[in-house]
Amino acid sequence: MSIVQEALGFYRKIIPVLQGGHVTIPHSVAGRWNDPAGFQVVRRKTTGLELIVFHTFRKGPQEISLPGQGRVIASFLPDGAVCTAENEIRFCNLRDFTGGAVLIEKLS
Repeated sequence: MSIVQEALGFYRKIIPVLQGGHVTIPHSVAGRWNDPAGFQVVRRKTTGLELIVFHTFRKGPQEISLPGQGRVIASFLPDGAVCTAENEIRFCNLRDFTGGAVLIEKLS
C-alpha cells in the first residue's frame, strides 16, 4: 500500500505537466514490441517544469544520461537513483525491466 500512496503523491505533483506539456521521445524501442531491448525515454515539458519518464528493457543500460539541468522536486524511482550535474541528468544503478520518473524544476 505504501508504493500506491507514493505513486499517487507523485501523480498529484505532475498534473500541471500532464495537462499542458509538450512531449518529446528522444529514445524509443519502436518497432520491437515483441522483444524490446535497450531503453525508452519520454520527456514532457511545460513552462518551468519537465517530467522525464524512463523504462529499461532486456539488455538495458546501467545508466542513462540526458542533456538538461534543473532541480529535482519530485521523483518516483523504485529502482535507481537520479542525479543532476551541469547540463546533465543521469539515472544510475539501473537493471533490466525497470523504470522511473522525475519532475524537474528547470533553471532559468
